Amino acid sequence: MSIFTVLLPDIGEGVVEGEVIKWLKNVGDALAQDEPVVQIMTDKATVELPAVKPGKLAKQHIAEGKIAEKDKPLYDIELAAGVSAPQDSHGHKEAPKQEAQVSEKPQATKATASAPVLSATGKALATPATRKLARDLGIDINQVPGTGKGGRVTKEDLEGFLSGESDSAPVSSEARSGNLPAVTMSKTPVFVYEGDERIPLRGLRKVIAERLVESKTIVPHFAYFEEVDMTELKKLRNELKPLAEEAGAKLTYLPFFMKALTLAIKKFPIINSSIDLGTNEIVVHKKIHIGMATATKDGLIVPVIRDADQKSLIQLANDSQGIAQKTRDGKASSDELKGSTISITNIGSIGGLGATPIINYPEACILGMYKIQDRPVVRDGQIVIRSMMNISFCFDHRIVDGANGAEFCNYFIGLLNNPGRLILGS
Repeated sequence: MSIFTVLLPDIGEGVVEGEVIKWLKNVGDALAQDEPVVQIMTDKATVELPAVKPGKLAKQHIAEGKIAEKDKPLYDIELAAGVSAPQDSHGHKEAPKQEAQVSEKPQATKATASAPVLSATGKALATPATRKLARDLGIDINQVPGTGKGGRVTKEDLEGFLSGESDSAPVSSEARSGNLPAVTMSKTPVFVYEGDERIPLRGLRKVIAERLVESKTIVPHFAYFEEVDMTELKKLRNELKPLAEEAGAKLTYLPFFMKALTLAIKKFPIINSSIDLGTNEIVVHKKIHIGMATATKDGLIVPVIRDADQKSLIQLANDSQGIAQKTRDGKASSDELKGSTISITNIGSIGGLGATPIINYPEACILGMYKIQDRPVVRDGQIVIRSMMNISFCFDHRIVDGANGAEFCNYFIGLLNNPGRLILGS
């Protein structure tokens, strides 16, 4: 019997670990080459890893809900007769012969922080995502004791460091000076009652929770509400729908809003920016990549429409529908889920008159679209019925002042109130 240990391979640039979401095969199951074995979630995407050779699943080294590290054992294959092990260049290695066994879930232990552990280069051991969070929070990560495997610094270590629960050195001068808010983790007890259900906070839901907390912790949000007279836009859309259908596109209101957003950004480029806290600079993005908040069965995901300012209404319609469906089907690639510079969330089809959406950090702005209603409004001194939609913008107040946000919003609304300007591109 030949046992071969499969290591977690390189599954993305800068990805050094991932959560085991689901084992698609049980110990003892036969494996065909390239058959999916395990589902891994990183902070960039969820991927299914295939069997590198045919055989039988002999052992699962990492339990569901636990973290697998790059180049560390993930599972063992009992190779089929006559099958040779893959080359080392594949990132795997031969394991000693052993009996097939079911992996046991490790007992939960409380990690104890020690002195900071530094690599051979003098830097703390941490994932790129954790390093970025440390920079954003103004923490010198080399001063943070790590409780992760091998002394690795985790997000929880950073939170404990800021809340004063770590025995480490104080936070950096930037955080002390008040330029960045400190994170205070709530210690309020949770009241549990008979019949309550516990749902593990893991997988995509955990990633969503962490990113929302990151955004609300770092970014001082300010919201701006307005309403759009959609009457003329409804007429234009109805006129263009048959032409769009001939081109194979379903023309919703979203492409019009995307087009208006790109034109407004051209006039107010600071809206399409981010703060690089590592260099204390505002980065004004020349590319306009629109993130499109998409509801899936697992949670909210934000795929990206790239170079939106270079695309026609038909192209925006096709691209937005295509990427939304791929995202709902779980087939969007990691590249399709990152790199947006501004985002839109559209809950108009569900309902609601307004909300204050959380900024998709590190962007500086998010647009919320809501339902269209026929309302009485005053036009030229007369009460008339018009199709109206409420919208909201949330801005990063470190970048966008209130007056700038209002001017941007007013210009954006003017484009939608006179939708012919969207066709002309001005």
